[in-house]
Amino acid sequence: MKAILDSHIKRKKFCHGYLFCGDKVKSFDLIYKVARHIFCESLSHCKECYFCKINNLKQNPDFYFYDFLKFGVEESTNLVQQALKKSFNNGKKIFFIHVKQISREAQNALLKILEEPPFGTYFLIYSPSSYGIIETVKSRLTVIESGREEISGIASQNFFKMNLLQKIDFFAGLKERGEAKDFLLNLISRAPKENIKKLEQGINLIDENLPLNLIGLSVF
Repeated sequence: MKAILDSHIKRKKFCHGYLFCGDKVKSFDLIYKVARHIFCESLSHCKECYFCKINNLKQNPDFYFYDFLKFGVEESTNLVQQALKKSFNNGKKIFFIHVKQISREAQNALLKILEEPPFGTYFLIYSPSSYGIIETVKSRLTVIESGREEISGIASQNFFKMNLLQKIDFFAGLKERGEAKDFLLNLISRAPKENIKKLEQGINLIDENLPLNLIGLSVF
């Protein structure tokens, strides 16, 4: 999928929306890279124009960064209202949205703005996994996957079919607590109602520094 992004950068033609999934560090690097190319006057990150000389993208008033643990209808409405406002500089606005858990209702509320955004408006969305994102949203975005997306995706589809030892082994194989938490957050969006309480308990235990190889015990 990264080859598609490289092609867009090379041709200087960008989609109005991208969904980045998987490894957070790699995805964030790609998002900032794309943002710098889009803002550049020549779409090439020339490092010479006014916009390229802004070292910190967050100092650009047309670069919006949002970090949501839970993204609901209210957040969706506020985002749409901000996207409809005029830009401060050269007509381009970029919305970098980091979302761990997003409701189906919130995603439906974004469909129109993702289908027909104002001219020069771009959405760069990061979620640890694409499996909590509805297909109608994915169809309006270019999906860029990296890192553990494939592994986590397969696991999320089959997690409740695993036996206890398999679940313990899965969590023991995760590299860090944040990765385990992101996995459970995305699992909640697709889990049967009767399992949600146990998944939330697992998230709380991660925050309490329970060893990762024991997290699997808490969600069964």
